[in-house]
Formats: sequence, C-alpha cells, structure tokens
Amino acid sequence: LQERDDIVLTPFEKNLEFWRQLWRVVERSDILVQILDARNPLMFHCEDLDKYIKEIDPRKMAVILLNKADYLTDQQRKEWLDYFRSHNKTAVFFSALEQAPKAEKDDDDSEDEDEEETEGEEDDGDDDDEKILENKFENLSFSNDLHTPLSYQELVLYFKSLKNKLDLNN
Repeated sequence: LQERDDIVLTPFEKNLEFWRQLWRVVERSDILVQILDARNPLMFHCEDLDKYIKEIDPRKMAVILLNKADYLTDQQRKEWLDYFRSHNKTAVFFSALEQAPKAEKDDDDSEDEDEEETEGEEDDGDDDDEKILENKFENLSFSNDLHTPLSYQELVLYFKSLKNKLDLNN
C-alpha cells in the first residue's frame, strides 16, 4: 500500500496486533469513547472508527470525550458541541487537569472520613450526591448543558445512564 499508493503508514497502522485488539474491543463494547484534545478535536478524531463501530452493530454508541476543556472558553465549547451535534455525534467535555486537585483532596477527605466512620458515625452525603447526579442523567435532559466540563463522578454516571438507555432499547 505504501509503495503502490505512496501512502505513509504509522507504526500503529502497520501493527496487526494493535488492530486485532481494537477489533476485539469494538466487538465486546456497547459504548466506545474516543478521547480527543478539545483544542483541536478534528485533528485527532477518527471518522473511520465511527463508521466501523456502526458497521459492526448499529446499536453501538460512539462518544467523543473532549479532554482539556479548561483550555476553551464557554463559547468555544458551545460551538464544538453544536458542530458535533450537527454531525449526529455525541460529545461531552472533561478536564483531567481540573479533576487532579479534586482527586487528591478527595483522597485526603476519605482518609479523614474513614477515621470518623470507625468511631461509629456513617456519612450518607456521598449517596445523596450520587442520587442527585443520577436524577440529572436519568432521562438525559441535561444535554443542553454538556458544554460545561463534567466532573469525574458526573462522567461515570453519564456513561452509566447511556448504558442503561442502550439496555432499555435492546
């Protein structure tokens, strides 16, 4: 292919084992996520993967997760979301950088809570927060607010809600 059509292939494209792993993941998954840099998502987005996912099973869902959303303005995020929607694609924003300090703080807080809970007190605050988020994502009515980067917990619940939606449709 390289010699005949003068196409340059990357090492990943030449690696058959890489493709076998990708095919297995696509076949076994209901939801596939492409994590893209929000600053220039079209540079990294693989349309062929989206097409392949739908060829395998039209019920499979492809989601675009736009990381580094903190580098974009609110207006830029809205425009990217509108762009992907106009192309019938599901996209959400996330900022791993914004989550890192929260994760460290949560780890510190959980150690303190563990000490408190061993003294006989239980904290149901996390359960309440999760129920609020579950209600938010239950019928996916929040879709107009997806230009706001989701927290890690919101992201997990978002994917759970998509999975539940797929299970209901099957």
